[in-house]
Amino acid sequence: EIFRIAPIQNYELAFSGGSDKSVYFLSTNFFSQDGIILGSDYKKGSLRFNLDQELSRYLKMGNSMNITYSQSNGVVTNYEGAIASSITSWALEMNPGLPVRNPDGSYTYENNISSPAIGNPVEDANAYEQRNKTLRVTGNMYADLLVFDGLNFRTSLGVDYYNVKDASFAPIDIKRGEASEGIATVGQTDGYTWVWENTLSYSQIFAEKHSVDAVAGITTQKFESTPVFVSRAGIEDGRLGYHSIQEGTKIQLANTAYSSWQMLSYLARLNYGFDSRYLLTFTGRVDGSSKFGANNKYGFFPSTAMAWRVSEEGFMQEQHAIDNLKLRLSYGLVGNEGISPYMGLLQGTEAYIGDSQIIKGQAPYTLGNQDLKWETTAQFNVGFDIGIRKGRYSLSADYYSKKTKDLLLTVPTESHIGYDMAMQNVGNLENRGFDFTLNGTPVAHDRFRWESN
Repeated sequence: EIFRIAPIQNYELAFSGGSDKSVYFLSTNFFSQDGIILGSDYKKGSLRFNLDQELSRYLKMGNSMNITYSQSNGVVTNYEGAIASSITSWALEMNPGLPVRNPDGSYTYENNISSPAIGNPVEDANAYEQRNKTLRVTGNMYADLLVFDGLNFRTSLGVDYYNVKDASFAPIDIKRGEASEGIATVGQTDGYTWVWENTLSYSQIFAEKHSVDAVAGITTQKFESTPVFVSRAGIEDGRLGYHSIQEGTKIQLANTAYSSWQMLSYLARLNYGFDSRYLLTFTGRVDGSSKFGANNKYGFFPSTAMAWRVSEEGFMQEQHAIDNLKLRLSYGLVGNEGISPYMGLLQGTEAYIGDSQIIKGQAPYTLGNQDLKWETTAQFNVGFDIGIRKGRYSLSADYYSKKTKDLLLTVPTESHIGYDMAMQNVGNLENRGFDFTLNGTPVAHDRFRWESN
């Protein structure tokens, strides 16, 4: 009896319009779905707005914004330890001969054939509260300035903000809340990311055959998150549920945290092409991350690529078997900074004194490393692209060799130095191989088309 029919509703309303110099788009959406298990559902509403405007021949500005708010009620379906505790497991183990409710209308409290006894899954679905509320706001603003013909400056600022609230409550009079004598948990996470990008781009064709595209820029980014989590047990009067968590007499957990990191990047790219036959690209970027030690916050990652469109050469124009043939060669470096910040700071700890007294404090957990630096991957690639029969059949073949050095890994430390582990640049990794991609359109008619890859 824990399952039900779960209808879905979806409504959307949109407006768009503008003129030759201004374009706007506005839409709103509401989505609702009941879960197939009692007590579960999901609702989401969203609002989106885009505006692009040409203020003059030289200046364009615009923005986009998206706001979403969702709310869900859930049941325990994904927690299984030594003792089955998900509502679906309870439904499978419950004695089918027991009624869901007693003659007086109250729920049957627990199963009578399992050890340890499990609770009434229907009561748990209706009485146990587990709610999530999420607000997310994303937005972007930009401005394009035409400095002169061929040279353009663009600046953009993007923001992603989120607020997540989680709350649950198991009252003392249901099986799930029996051992804890009624337990409530409340958690909230506030966080945001912003990215500010500034680029200067130049594009020009000289003598009808020489094309040049260049980009130079600077970007900066920041992330910050602040989670809070509180859990209390011993809530005898559960009429207010998790809204009155202070009524709990036993503190289960009380955690707060903070996480933040920043990045600063300088980048440049130059593309050169001659007569659409010979193509050359140079790229370089300097990335700085607050996650690394003071001695190695920045890393330099260059790359280059070359291509020859053989099919554009004069000696290929008299044949008709090959439509497209291009040879490619590239080499470049890529950096990785995917580690947690504050690897060398203090973390909370506790120790038992005597039989039951707990002493809490802070202690260093990870050994700091001021020489920690970027993990770097160098990749070499050579390949070709070929197309025949007016592009209906094509083949791309590549050989690659990828070598990663200075891997970012945590390693255990000697216990006598007072740390559990250290983040270090250790080890190398190498991958080599071939990639082949074959695409084809054996049949291409107005009423029937067959594509394979």
